[in-house]
Amino acid sequence: MAERLHEWGLSSLAEDAQLVVSELVTNAVRHAVPRAAGDVLLSLEREPEGIRIAVIDPWRGFSLSTAPEALDEHGRGLSLVVGPLTDGHWGVEDLSDGKAVWARLARL
Repeated sequence: MAERLHEWGLSSLAEDAQLVVSELVTNAVRHAVPRAAGDVLLSLEREPEGIRIAVIDPWRGFSLSTAPEALDEHGRGLSLVVGPLTDGHWGVEDLSDGKAVWARLARL
């Protein structure tokens, strides 16, 4: 991914993109894979203002957990990582065979 971003002249997004990808893929593996058979796919698209990252998984459900308890070890990634790095530009798109959780990173 870092190589592709470099080719696109967007190397400045590489570190943030790696964090977002890590969070989205982890969520897909943790929540979607146990509930639905299929693959988890990563999509990286160049856009005029930056990049769009999407993680596609086979489960149509989506869990936005409520605020985690103080001692919870999970449940903060979207609010602490994805939300701030994308300035809130992320979401979920329903697909006929699952969903895509996407996030946009703007050029720095």
